[in-house]
Amino acid sequence: MPHVLRPQAASLSLLLCLASCGGAERQPPVDGGPPVDGGFSCEPERGYCDGRTHFVCGADGASRVSEQRCESGCDPEDGCRPCAPGERLCEEDVSFVCNEDARWVVVRDCGEWGSTCGVGVCEDACGEAELRRRNVGCELWAAPLANLFGGELDPERFDFRVVVVNPNAEPAHVAVSRGGRRLRDVVVGPGRLEVVVLPWVDGMSDALTPRRFESFVVEEGAYRITSDRPIAAFQFNPFEYESEGRKSFTNDASLLFPAHALTGDYVGLSYAAAGTPSAARLSGYLALVGTTEEVAEVEVIPSAPVLAERGAAFESIGAGETLRFSLRRGEVAHLVVGGEGSDDLSGTIVHATQPIASFGGHVCANVTTEMGTCDHLETQLPPTQTLGTRYAGAPLVELGREEAQTEGEGGPRWPTILRGAPEGPSAPLDAALIGRLLYYSLALSAWKEHGRSRWSLRVNPSSGNLH
Repeated sequence: MPHVLRPQAASLSLLLCLASCGGAERQPPVDGGPPVDGGFSCEPERGYCDGRTHFVCGADGASRVSEQRCESGCDPEDGCRPCAPGERLCEEDVSFVCNEDARWVVVRDCGEWGSTCGVGVCEDACGEAELRRRNVGCELWAAPLANLFGGELDPERFDFRVVVVNPNAEPAHVAVSRGGRRLRDVVVGPGRLEVVVLPWVDGMSDALTPRRFESFVVEEGAYRITSDRPIAAFQFNPFEYESEGRKSFTNDASLLFPAHALTGDYVGLSYAAAGTPSAARLSGYLALVGTTEEVAEVEVIPSAPVLAERGAAFESIGAGETLRFSLRRGEVAHLVVGGEGSDDLSGTIVHATQPIASFGGHVCANVTTEMGTCDHLETQLPPTQTLGTRYAGAPLVELGREEAQTEGEGGPRWPTILRGAPEGPSAPLDAALIGRLLYYSLALSAWKEHGRSRWSLRVNPSSGNLH
């Protein structure tokens, strides 16, 4: 019998004030006559929910037909849902969670971790992290995304690496695999970190050049990282800025989100392409990673034209059209911007039937466009379900300094605003505005949660880097 953990429902208390306040003399009530029953009315043939009961409005617009009691959630259009979002369930030793589409998706096969499934979660330290929705976990996915190879960035000199951090009081046993093949085993001590060198993926890491740009899907393009204790991980593409007397010039890194934090819903964030469709071009992209054993059916509505996939997995499409394709576990799909018009995929809508990982990236971006040099950009994108309206950050510390400084002679040492943002009340950010913010804003300002000081995140405007 499956064990189901249902979300707690909040109770609502309604207090009615029946006595009047004040000392004014009361007026006698006006007699409006006996109450009149207005009757029940609804839109014929339309579905409705009355609590957890689903029914269809009768043809007369005044009756309920096809009533059905729902064990979990009720949706007016879809009827009874198989589950309520956030609900958890065990089937033997496999942990499931109900996603936002009211579909059961696998969280983890507890048996693979030598554990059992209890009340909807694996009964181990990893299950505790999953319930708390922390940014540490026991399964993460890394991908050596497309960078600008050739020239200074030599794959023989510079490595793709993953840094694994263990915040626990006990050692973490970490394994890295690709396509089901176990490649690395690492023991990370309590409060320690380990750097894991991993191979570049031919045909993916080096797939885009100034003269060759197309969308592409690579089987076994991602690395699966598993641990017996919750860990944090970061990927570096490449890890070194300087090696054997040469500089990579184009490098970036990204925090990796644990698999239990992933969903199928994302809003893309990228950067404008450099060059023109008919000449040398350095492209921005969105990279989507399949993470589940069940195939994910992906639907994308791009904010800019997307180039055709080189293996004919999908054709080129324009902005606002719908792109559909399948994504298997470990596959990495690079959706590369191209064509006339807008050349920035920021604002693209992504939806998948299974949890996937989503990255915003760029082969080598000029930030700003006036810069004579470019830099690789990449960051894993948070699911839309995790987005909020308030954020906290901290000033970055310059090398050689013991603490961050936010003030210099004559005022702030760096910009403290999102230049281009509308003044006054908050307003929706459209794709064009997002692009302007990325082009001209090299710092993010924020308020301290404690105290009255205002400070900002620092980016060196002269470096052309956004890290």
